[in-house]
Amino acid sequence: MTKDSGATHFGSRESIVAFLDILGYREFLNTNEPETAAEISDSVIRQTPRAIKKSIMEDFNEDPSKWAEAREALDTMRIIQFSDTILIMLPISNANISVPVLFWLFGYIQMLCYSFMMDGLPIRGGIAFGDVVFNNDIFAGKTIIEAHDFTTKLDLAAVAISKTLAEKLDAKELLKPCIDYGFVVEYRTPLKSEKEEDTYLVSPVFPGELPADLCQWIVRSFSAHNKKLGLSVDRKIRNTEIFMRYSMSRREPPKEQIDRGPLAEEATNNK
Repeated sequence: MTKDSGATHFGSRESIVAFLDILGYREFLNTNEPETAAEISDSVIRQTPRAIKKSIMEDFNEDPSKWAEAREALDTMRIIQFSDTILIMLPISNANISVPVLFWLFGYIQMLCYSFMMDGLPIRGGIAFGDVVFNNDIFAGKTIIEAHDFTTKLDLAAVAISKTLAEKLDAKELLKPCIDYGFVVEYRTPLKSEKEEDTYLVSPVFPGELPADLCQWIVRSFSAHNKKLGLSVDRKIRNTEIFMRYSMSRREPPKEQIDRGPLAEEATNNK
């Protein structure tokens, strides 16, 4: 067999991968035009980086070098959507993963999930780390499959961190700051198998105050755009509400940081 001299040559890169699944998307398309979904997604994906960029710059304004790390992550991250899936890929070596980069990444996912929820499209997802092959047309790797498989197990609207990635972050003492500042919470997570698994989830975020009737706020999101609700969706709604209430009750930054930056201000407002 003759080797194709014009063939593309691929190389793998270590990356953090988030596989996000839009819940109820098939039901959504049964009663809405695909252009509506595209408009919502395009608006959320374009606007979210601006909000996070502003937050990170304010929070690290005393140390510009820390912001520089997060800015580099912003410049290299790839985001694509195909049907009900959003794939986020952040090319970064294990050695270069840092607290500012994680704050930016988890903050981005927090705001993305909140914005989609507000637009009636709840999100669940999984985050993994490993080698990924990608260019403009092809995305491949076991890391993507790992993030996908973790996503499909969840029985609530939340984004889970894989056990392998959590262990890497913990070993580098990077997990605790993410927990302390309200980006991540340890939780006994309900699965579709009706079992539970201790995992780390990206904490939900509510700019401003927690909705007065959180349950109805979640129900409106799951039922928006004329989506029909069944028993399986009812379980996701109840599990999502319990998780959000628990997560928000755990959010409190270190006392020495209570008067600094938007994270501290947000935590104070939510007390």
